[in-house]
Formats: sequence, structure tokens, C-alpha cells
Amino acid sequence: MEAGYQRLLVIAPGTDAVQKNLTGKVADVPGNLDDACEKVSQNTSLSGDEEDFNDDEDGQRRTPKSGADIVQFSAPIYFTKDDEGELHIDILRLGPKIGRVSVHVSSQDDSAVAGRRFHAVNEVVVFEDQEPMKTVKVGVIVNPNWSATLEFRLQLTDPVRCKLGRNLRICRVKLINTHYFPSDKFGDTVANDIEQVSGISGQLLFLELCKLIMTVDGVKWRMAMIFAMEQVKNLYLLWTLVSVVYLVNVVFSYDIKGEHTHSALLVPGDPEKTARIIGVCYFVPVLFVHGWNYVKLWLNLQGKVQLYLQSNLLQKYLNYSSDSRQRVTVSDLQQLMERTSSQLAEGFVSFVDIGHTLGKLAILAGYISWKSPSVAWCVYVMPTFVTLWIVARMYCVKRPERAGKYRSSVMQTVAEACNKYKLIASYFQRPQIFDMCNHKLQELSRVELSNRDFNATTKYVFLWLGPVFVGGFIALQAPQVLYRKMELGDFLATIQIIKQVAELCADTYDSLDAVTDTFIPLRKCTVFMNRQTDLHSWFLVNRSRRAATKKARQKLLEEHAGRNSVAGHQFRSLADQIPLSITNLSFRYGADSPYVMRDVSLGLPQGSLVTVVGGHGAGSHTFMKLLGQEVFPTTGSIFWPSHLRVCLVTYEPLMISFFSPLRNLIFGNQGTDDARPERVKEILRRLHLFRVLAMVERELENPESVVDHPWQDSLTFRELALMHLGRALVMNAEIMVMHRPLYHYQAHEQVRVLSMLREHVEMRGLCLDAKTIHRRRPRTLFLSHDKALREKEYDIEWQISDRSVREVSTM
Repeated sequence: MEAGYQRLLVIAPGTDAVQKNLTGKVADVPGNLDDACEKVSQNTSLSGDEEDFNDDEDGQRRTPKSGADIVQFSAPIYFTKDDEGELHIDILRLGPKIGRVSVHVSSQDDSAVAGRRFHAVNEVVVFEDQEPMKTVKVGVIVNPNWSATLEFRLQLTDPVRCKLGRNLRICRVKLINTHYFPSDKFGDTVANDIEQVSGISGQLLFLELCKLIMTVDGVKWRMAMIFAMEQVKNLYLLWTLVSVVYLVNVVFSYDIKGEHTHSALLVPGDPEKTARIIGVCYFVPVLFVHGWNYVKLWLNLQGKVQLYLQSNLLQKYLNYSSDSRQRVTVSDLQQLMERTSSQLAEGFVSFVDIGHTLGKLAILAGYISWKSPSVAWCVYVMPTFVTLWIVARMYCVKRPERAGKYRSSVMQTVAEACNKYKLIASYFQRPQIFDMCNHKLQELSRVELSNRDFNATTKYVFLWLGPVFVGGFIALQAPQVLYRKMELGDFLATIQIIKQVAELCADTYDSLDAVTDTFIPLRKCTVFMNRQTDLHSWFLVNRSRRAATKKARQKLLEEHAGRNSVAGHQFRSLADQIPLSITNLSFRYGADSPYVMRDVSLGLPQGSLVTVVGGHGAGSHTFMKLLGQEVFPTTGSIFWPSHLRVCLVTYEPLMISFFSPLRNLIFGNQGTDDARPERVKEILRRLHLFRVLAMVERELENPESVVDHPWQDSLTFRELALMHLGRALVMNAEIMVMHRPLYHYQAHEQVRVLSMLREHVEMRGLCLDAKTIHRRRPRTLFLSHDKALREKEYDIEWQISDRSVREVSTM
């Protein structure tokens, strides 16, 4: 161990240019952090190393340069809970620390908005002489409502007598919400057993969802505007009734009543002009109604609510723990994103529409009570009858089985048939799969027909409601008109009002039906939104690593105090001397499952190539996932310094089908120095990926020539595996975890790939300028394999056996 450590100390003393690329599965680094970083030339930029020295001709650094300090955040990402109240962000000063330096730190909104979820930061941070660190306090606004994890950024700018770290000039802050969806009212039920959501009242659950939606930015004022404008439309309805009554009772009765109506005309003595004025006033408001319909379409309340639900569903899934992802299928997520979100948004808008309907009903009831109080009972009896009918339908009439689970079953079968087509075809099971899917489709069709029949039957009452009440009114009140006890206009207006009320009752029934249809989807959504995420684990890991890194750095600063100024002393970056360690690590997949790893404790210096050897079933896959932070230890800890990026390169090659080959190779790296085309092409040549290289060159020459067809189908599995590996090398993370990266290749290719990985570690990045190696941090690589490699191919060997990991040998 000591020999390997000493060799690493001599490889390349100095500072580092932290690379800014993402590939595979990146942990502890936000996906779009790199996009926000400024492109800086590799030969002239620094990346947050401890020191910057003048270079002598022999390449050794001697004397600290003036203004050589680097100021950066202590980590690329911070986690805080929305009930903590305050977050402390550490800003480090790296270098000689001579004199006074300053930087400006400011916050930038992302999904979290200043003033709503956190207090904006905009201040100048001043470091006095020999002061290594400053802490910026960010106020977190307590949020009583549920929300998905929100983020905002902090940025360092305007350095005075110092430089900014290349990557860590920007950091992201994740605000972890501690509430339950849709509210904490059901927190105890969800916390005890998430599946007990099915026992929660659908009505109560929906009301809490409505309260949550109303907290969404832009929803309240849209609702208020729509409600106000809908009442204006109701006033126009009232105007049409009044105008009809006026025409019949006054204008058209002028010859009969004579002088009695002379003064009541808008144009005294001229009923014809009066009718024309009424006609113009009848259609002019329609222009406003027509314009309002366009405005209402633009307000898009339903689309706003659906977008809110969809974005939170996806964001929640992306933060799921490994166990939660296994419990949710792709078809489940698709159904939630497409159908469930649409149903919930439609249900919310239908609930809002009920308020508009009640406003219209109140106007009609007030008018008929004023004009025909003797028949006003019709307006009150009909809504009462409809209410009793709805209650009877909900509690006394058995509703057919819902089609949701049948529809979900069909979607899962179709998705599985598409994903496993080769298996189905190879075993000649296409007819059987077709019969299975066809049977499920028939069951779905049967259930949907039963539901349509039920809905049509229960709605027949509204086809009878209007005619029955209108017929009864005519039969009872016609003599009143004949004997001049009721004006003809009032009689006709009352008939129109009764018809309108009947239509309003039918609309209200449809709206309530849309609301009740959301109860089952809402329960599914509630279960989905309250599944476990890995954010709490990340919160604990991030805090512990930051604290441990701070403690280790302070210890090294004390040990190396004064060494910078010693002439000729070859000084290695202090951050690069912080060792990596695993302490008392134990892991199992569930509380009732046996331990896969037990009491593992290991350590190593940065800049090592570690081979992890374990046979099938030994637990190497689990151990690599632990190193790559896909899963977290049940007990114990893994310590990587908080400023280092960790990338897990999976065993199976993964490509994003709707990205071009170049976009896949520089995934998350657009615009960075490590993703420059020359370096990408050189890595492809070294990997002998000449067909992929041709695709990339065509895309660089003419980006419009990139076709939409699945280009990966034209590549062999071996080429995809090498491309998967090439993306990791373009990434150039400080810590890279590769699970069985040599398994897909023949012996001669394994030798070439392993040589490239060895070079990646020794040169601190592949295909980079050797003259600037002192500006790059050490690269540590963990590589799992079924059998031991030759000694010269690795620095450290870890062997997995008997649920433990032990170090076998080092160079």
C-alpha cells in the first residue's frame, strides 16, 4: 500500500483542471450544472486546485504567483429541507491566501423562486489575509404545502485578486420537501402503510388536492378571472330574458295597449325603432362573449394544472429510490403522465365549473322569484331532485367495475410485447401473446361498454326533467295567460328559465361525475407521489461528506503550514491528498433480506486503479452500485471528498435513442472543453469505433444531416458497448466506477481497453495535453472483473468473498 501511495505522490504534483462532463449515472452532480459553467481554455484555466505556481523550465512550480488564490464552493450541490429555516454554504479560498480577496455571490432562480421558497442572496464575500473559508447563510422559507423537490443556484462572479474555480463557481441547492401529497392531513396513514391510501375518502382526498392546486403560481388569479367573466356571461343571459319579455309585453303589444305602452318604449311612439335598438343590443354583447372565449382558451387553466401534475410526477420519479423504481413500471408512469394527470386536471376544472353553474342558477332563481313568484318553486325543486338522484346513484346504485385496471393491464402487455419481441419471436410465441392481448382487449371493451351503459341510463333522467317541468308549467299556468292574469312575455320567459335550469342540472351532474371519476386515479397518484425517494439519503451523505472533507482539509492545512514558501519544494494539491475510504459498510436490500455486504472497511489514495474481483453471486454488482452511489449503505459509510464527481458506468450499454451519436457521447457536456470535437474523435479512433466516428464527422460537417431513424440499430452490440465506454472517458470524472467493462470484448480488445483505462488514470484524463497534467486532479477508477488481472494493470486489488471485501495486493 505504501509503495503505491508514494508513486502517486510523484506522478503529477500541482493543481487540476476539473473536467466538466457527464456520462453513465452521475451522482452528487446536477445534470445541467455543466451547461451553466463557462467554457474555459484548458491550457489557461484553473479548476479549483489548492495552489497555482510559476513554472520553471523543468515544469516544477516554485514560487506562488500574486493573485493565484482560487475561490470556489465546497461542493457542487447542497441539500436542505424546507423546514430547516437556514442553509450554510461554504466558500473556500485555495492557494497561498496572501492578502485580501473578494468575490460576489448571488442566487439564481430555477424551479425554486426567491421570495417564495428562499431568500435571495446578493452580497460580496471578503477573505482577509490567511482566511481559508467563508460561510454564506441562505434563508429557507418554510412551506406548509407539498411540492416536488425544488432547486435554485448560487453563482460566484467578479473575483478581485483571485480566480474562480472552473466547475465550482456555480453550485445547486436542492430543497427537499418534508410534506405528504396532497397534504399532511393523511400523513399518518401514508407513513404507516402507503397502500392504505385506498381506504381514504375520495371526496376528502380530492378537496385536499384542490387546496394544493390553488397554491400553484397563476392558478388563483386565473380562477378569479374566469369566475368573474362567467358571471358577466350570466348577466348577458339575464339581459336576453329581459329583452324578450320587453318585446312581447311592451313592443309587440303597442297596438293593443296603446297609450299604456307609449312612454315605456325606448323611442316614445315608435315601436319599430325600439325593436331595432333591442336587436342591436341583443347581438353586440356576443362580440364580448366571443372574445372572452379566446381569452379563456389562452388562460388554459386545465393545461396549467395538468402541466403542474405532469412535471411533479416526472420529477418525483427521477428522485425515486432504487426500491421505488422497481415497484413502478414504465407503463404505470406513462399512464400517470398521460391519462391520470388529464383526469385530475379535468376534475379540478369541473369542480370550478360547478361554482360558475351555481352563479347562473342564482341569477335565474332571483329573476323568476321577482317576475313569477308563484312558480319559483320549479327552480328550487329541480336542483333538489337532482341532488337526491346523485346521492342515490352514489350509495344505492351499484356502479360497474372501473376500466382503469383493465386499461393498465393492456398497456403493460403491449409494452412488454414490444420490449421483449425478440424473445417472443425466438420461442414462437407470437400467436399466444396475440391471444393474451386480444383477450385483455375484449375484457376492456366489455367493462367500458358496461360503464357507458350505466352513464347513459343514469343520464336519462335529465332528458325527462326539462320536458316534465315545462309541460306541467304550461298545463297549470296557461289559464293565467288566457285570463290576462300573467303577461305572455313572463310566461315565455319562465318556460325558457325552466329549460335553462334543467340544462344546468345536467351540466352539474356531468361536472360531479367528472369529479367522482378522479377518486381512483387520485389514489394511484397519491401512492406514486408518496413513495420513497433517495433524497433523504443524499441529504445525510452530502452533509457528512462536506463535514468530513472540511475536517480533512483543515488537518492537511495545519500539517503543511508554511511549505508553500519553501523554495524548490514540490507541493501537491492538498485536496488531492485527502484519502478515499469505506468504513464499516454493511448492506442489504430489505429489512427481511440477508446482508450482501458486512462490515467492510477499506482505504486508498486518490489516483488509483482498483480492480474489484468477485465471481458470480459474490456481490460485485451490489458493491459497484454502492461505490457508484446508486444505492446507499444500510450501515456504515463511503467517503468521497465532496468536491469530486462520481460516475457509475453500468454493465449494459445505454443510449438515448432520440439523441444523435455525438449528443450521446457528450451527454451533458455541450460547450465544454472536454467535449471538444477533436478530443471526442480521438477517443473514438483509440476505441476503433470508425463507423461511429464517420457518423460524428457527418454531423459536425452538416448538423442538419442527422436523421431521425434509430441509428443505434445499425451498430453492433460490441460497438454500442465501446461507445458506452467512450462516453465515460469523455466524461473524465474524478471517480469512475465501471461494472465489468471488459466483459463484452475479445482478449485483444480487452488489452487495448484496459490500456486506455490505465492511461486515463495515469494521465488524469485520456487524450488531454500532457503539459497540463499538473492542472488536473487525480483520476480514481474502480473496475470489477470476474478474475484477477495482471499486476501491472492495476494499483490495488479488492476481492469479494463471504459477504466481505478485502485488499489482496498492491503494486
